[in-house]
Amino acid sequence: MKSTSLHIINADNKYRSLIDKVLVRLLFYPLNRLNNLLPNWNVDGNIKIKNFRPANIESDYAKCPVKSSPSRKLSDLFWMNLEWDRYTSHLGSIKMLDIGCGNGNYYTRFNTYSDGKINRYIGIDVYENKNWSTLKTENPQVVDFIKYDGMNISAVLSKNNDINFIVSQSALQHIKYDLSVFKQIREFIKEKKVFVQVHLFQSACCLDLYPGMGIRQYTPRTISKITRLFSDTSVSLYALGGINCYRLHEQFITKPTTQKRGACDYRDIKTEEYNKKCFYAIKSDMNENSINKYVNFYALVITKGMDSLSIL
Repeated sequence: MKSTSLHIINADNKYRSLIDKVLVRLLFYPLNRLNNLLPNWNVDGNIKIKNFRPANIESDYAKCPVKSSPSRKLSDLFWMNLEWDRYTSHLGSIKMLDIGCGNGNYYTRFNTYSDGKINRYIGIDVYENKNWSTLKTENPQVVDFIKYDGMNISAVLSKNNDINFIVSQSALQHIKYDLSVFKQIREFIKEKKVFVQVHLFQSACCLDLYPGMGIRQYTPRTISKITRLFSDTSVSLYALGGINCYRLHEQFITKPTTQKRGACDYRDIKTEEYNKKCFYAIKSDMNENSINKYVNFYALVITKGMDSLSIL
């Protein structure tokens, strides 16, 4: 198998013809609904699913961009609360590969959240970005970017054998053959004693929150196809958000956008209200005792040569 999903229909692609557009619209939703069925069936026994509850939600939330979606704010909160000191003590220094890096700005966030512990950063993406040259110029000894084909990650890893930390933010759902990418990573880390992977990606409910985006969403069942490739590692799966974040996203972002109420969603015209409500939605979901179908995002942490992380 090359993919965790049943199909490779990509709703992000530019349509070559009206027929392509119609076919994608007809098939994308039912195929994803089918792929998201039985989310908790045949789950890898090594997966420990936890509710993400950082200790300093008030102070950390203030560092998030005001207009970010609930999922993006949750993702940034997660990155802030990783055990960066513990990584460094095990790895010696952090040499990071960022899959689907986009404009590369997450280098700055990672370096800030880790208190300057990123010794080397390589961002890869299928599209070049004009911001890459700026970041490389500002950080010539640390930062580099590589355009790649979205599948052959081995070529990048073989030329950068010192990589010991692989991350992705909102990228896996866009990769056609995601399982193939992880198989290549598995081969790369076979001889390494210590290694860290952290991947943040869409849950099943994002099919409704982000209509027509990406190839797939993920459930514990489909995530298990990834984690079973790494039998000699510790695996933790964190649930980010819940029903309150879901409803807020739907109210401020999804409905205004899909119903074409102007050129923007409500975050642009009700910014202060949105930011306050988002904080309380995130905090309320973190107080929930159960993990349900309204998980907004997942954070998958795979560590080799150390115990699983202990984010509360």
